[in-house]
Amino acid sequence: MHEPSSSLVGTMVDEWQITKVIGEGAMGAVYGATRLGKRAAIKVAHQTKISADSMERFRREAQILMDLDHPYVVRCFTAGENERFIYVALEHMEGGPLQAYVDSRGPLSVAQAVGVMRRVLQGLGAVHRAGVVHRDLKPDNVLLDDRGRPKLADFSLARHRDHRKITQAGTILGTADYMSPEQFKGEGVDHRADLYAAGAMLYQLVTGSPPYEGRSSLAVLKQHADAPVPDPAARNPTAGPLTGIVQRLMAKSPDERPESAEAALALFEGLSEAPLNGQSPLTPLFGFKPIRRAGEALAGPSKLADLLTFVLALPLLILALDAGLRAGVLGPERHLGGPELLPTLRAQADAHWVAALVVASLLLVLRIYARIRTRAKSGAQ
Repeated sequence: MHEPSSSLVGTMVDEWQITKVIGEGAMGAVYGATRLGKRAAIKVAHQTKISADSMERFRREAQILMDLDHPYVVRCFTAGENERFIYVALEHMEGGPLQAYVDSRGPLSVAQAVGVMRRVLQGLGAVHRAGVVHRDLKPDNVLLDDRGRPKLADFSLARHRDHRKITQAGTILGTADYMSPEQFKGEGVDHRADLYAAGAMLYQLVTGSPPYEGRSSLAVLKQHADAPVPDPAARNPTAGPLTGIVQRLMAKSPDERPESAEAALALFEGLSEAPLNGQSPLTPLFGFKPIRRAGEALAGPSKLADLLTFVLALPLLILALDAGLRAGVLGPERHLGGPELLPTLRAQADAHWVAALVVASLLLVLRIYARIRTRAKSGAQ
């Protein structure tokens, strides 16, 4: 019996309040949901509409995403299943798919494409280090947050090195427009297949079209296997700086491609980048260091910030000490020797000396923490 997607709207799924249907397909739907002010996209597959292999892939996608923690990979909050459906709650991405952005606004500028690809490759690096090959990298599977920052999504075809193989022999997984020759031929694939797809995606971002076109998926796949790598500058004359990068990433032999996502990232060294929306800075989420070029030193602790903190904290500490002494809180009642200490502020200091002490202490602690953290990060590099 067909269960309409709207049937879950208004219900609770793992403490998430389902508010709307975002999209639906043959096996289930994606819902918008909220919990304690946080938003999520809940992907649901109905038990009666999904095969055993698809069910296993759904579980694996949830496990892979819950094990990944990176600013350029979509977060997974929770996952589970009941007798009716299996679900996964994902970070809600306001900007939608990168493909939709390109479809509505046209090809990206070279600088915008560089900004996107640097972050996609950082995300891929984290994915690959976790032992995962995405196997379906494409603009539709890169989602944008509310500030236009890209994040890898849809790991339904991903393979983890520790998972048993569930793909039938001879089955081709992936999307023809971005599929590496070895993936099409059914040969063993590794992380370099994702780098090939990254090259095909880069080509499309600056030209508006995939690198190969044909009357069928098979015709496209044969070009991936045999045709020369196209030059994006032939379609977009401004894309010349990306020609060599596309050719390296889309090399027919995996051995001719960069050996890792980090090595692929180095190909973009020296190229300028720009945000998609023209104004938001291309910085990672809180807690992650920004991108820097190879060999660039981390900025040291700010001496100016240290000086300003000292200038602000010292008077507060003196006022707090003087008020505490005169109140007898810090020992026998007395006051600091010498001339009257800031007499015009003493009345306020008497009333607010505890707050002054807290603010001064907080300023000092924050600066000490900033210096320790910066030095620790420099050592890690």
